[in-house]
Formats: sequence, structure tokens, C-alpha cells
Amino acid sequence: MISIVTPSFNRAYIIDETAVSILNQTDDRWEWIVVDDGSTDNSWEKLRSYARQDERIRVFQRDRQPKGACTCRNIGIEKAKGEYLIFLDTDDLLGEDAIKLRISVTQNLSKGELPYFPIVIFEGSRTRGFWWDDLKNPVSWLTGLFTMTPPCQGTAPLWPRESLIKIGGWREDLDVWQDIELHLRAYAEGYRFVAIEQETPDLFLRISPDSISHVDFHSSRKMKSRWKVVQYAFKAFDPRVISETELKARQNMARSVFQNALVVRDFEIAGAIIDFLKAQGDMNAGQIRWMRRALIHHRWRLNKVPFLVKQLIKERRRTFPFDLSRSICTIPWEESGTCNPLTVADTNDGCFLGDG
Repeated sequence: MISIVTPSFNRAYIIDETAVSILNQTDDRWEWIVVDDGSTDNSWEKLRSYARQDERIRVFQRDRQPKGACTCRNIGIEKAKGEYLIFLDTDDLLGEDAIKLRISVTQNLSKGELPYFPIVIFEGSRTRGFWWDDLKNPVSWLTGLFTMTPPCQGTAPLWPRESLIKIGGWREDLDVWQDIELHLRAYAEGYRFVAIEQETPDLFLRISPDSISHVDFHSSRKMKSRWKVVQYAFKAFDPRVISETELKARQNMARSVFQNALVVRDFEIAGAIIDFLKAQGDMNAGQIRWMRRALIHHRWRLNKVPFLVKQLIKERRRTFPFDLSRSICTIPWEESGTCNPLTVADTNDGCFLGDG
């Protein structure tokens, strides 16, 4: 049996569609566990109504701190009866054969393998969406995570429940990049993610303006959450055992969070980032020198002077060379077509290619 775990907060206006996608499964070997995060709309009443109608649906209210989706997911893990887990948010949808296909895949898994399935993102109608991944420009798993262009998002993997418990579940002190951190930790623990190829997608992620990934994107709180993930990424993977591309990707991951700190003018954290990276020894002297210079520019608002900004950007590109190109969420899933690749090195300062 597969347990579908869903954190819920104020999604009464949309959760019916998610419920229907689960109830319409062609394979009934599932249970749906929903953990409410203190909703103030009528979503809790809706969830209780579904639970009364179908015994496979079990609903709970978060009964401990901290508030947040990851706490709700971990409570769901504790309540789950299934051998495998899918994490599905309240605005996302499953295709009708999703459970059937995932159960069939489990028969051929080797120990330590975590299958993940193709995702389509959509806004409005799921009939018109875009593939999450860029299959024409594949990257190593770590490179994808370090550049925030991972081959899959947190909903895509099918997790063996015991394996997820073994690595500690979801990290509850993060506001963003929770799935990035979870995948990094699973990889560091020896698990390997295996792509399941499907011509027809059965997992649909909705682009919602009120999602945690979009609200207050550059806030200091979210920047600090990202920095926690970067610290883990540096501590968990010895630079001597990762590839040169992965090393450069991780350096740019740290650089992007450093620039996020500059954007929100949190110079204390920016300075701490420089000190941490210097102590780790993974950055060269030129990169550390550029970061110190960038800190001075923002502290004294020299970043408002156009020619100085151009000089700083030019120096950054020379100091942090990275020519990886990835294009995600731009290729229509119903038809083939071309898309404009997004070059990681040319993203806006302090911006990110994805968010969890």
C-alpha cells in the first residue's frame, strides 16, 4: 500500500480537485493522510467530510511545534500505514494510474534505489503544462540540486517509509529548499534516485501565487533557510570526491545565497558566509576577495553606481566560471518544441532557478 501524505493550510478553495484525483485512482491500494496546519478557512471541515465518506482517508491536526508543512509531513509519516510514501500538496494532482504505476515499479527496485517520476507543472488547467526537467541537458544529481534545477521536485520520489525514517524525515526548521535538503541528505546517506521514464505524466504540480516558494521570495527569513542548506551541502560532500562541475555548482550555490544576504542587507550573515567558506577551504582566494568586495559595495551602496555594478558582475563571472545550461518548466508536455535555455551563470543576482 502507498500512503499519500498531504500538509494542508487554508486550501479549501482548491483541495476538492486534489481529492478527486486521489479518489479516481484505478488502483485502490492507497491511503490519504492529511495533516492540517491550523487552517482558518473551512478546509478542516471539508477534510473531515472526506474522511467520513471513505475510510482510506485519515485526517489529523498538527499537535506540536513548529508550524509548517515539514512538521505536518513528518506527522503524516508517523501516522502512515503504507510501505511507501508519496508527498502531495493540497494544490497538486495525481493522474488516475499513478498508484498503479508506482506499485508496479517497486517490484524491480534494488536496495537503496529511490524511484522518481516525471512531473508536469501547470497553471489553470493541467491539460496545458510544462515538463519539470530538461532531458536534453542532463546533469548529475548533485549538480541539479546545487543549481536548484533538480531532475525532480519533492513530490516526484516514491519513498520507502522505513528509509525515510532512517534518514530523519523532513527537516522542520527550514522555510524553503526543504526538498533540496532532503534529497542532498538522502544522497549523502547512500541512496540513489532512479528516473522512471513515462511518455504520459501522472503527476501535476500547480503554480500557486500563495505557495511558500513564491511569497516573500527574497526575505531575510528565507535567505537564512537557504544558508542552512548550503552549510549542509558543504559539510556533507568532500570536495575530493565530487566532480569539478559539482564543485563549481556548489560554489555558485553559496555565492547566490551570499548575494541574497546582500539584497536584504543582512551584512552580518553575509560576513558569516564569507568566514564559513574561507574556513571550509573550497573557495579560492579570488572568490573570497570578490565576496568581500561585493559586501563593501552593498554596505556603502556603491551597487547603485552603474559602472561599478558592471565591473562587479564582470568580475563575478570571471571568478565564478560556470557554463552549465539548463531549461526547466518551459517545454510543453503535450507537444515537442523549442525553448530558450536559461544559463545558470547569467541569472539575476540573488535569484534562484527553483525553490522548495
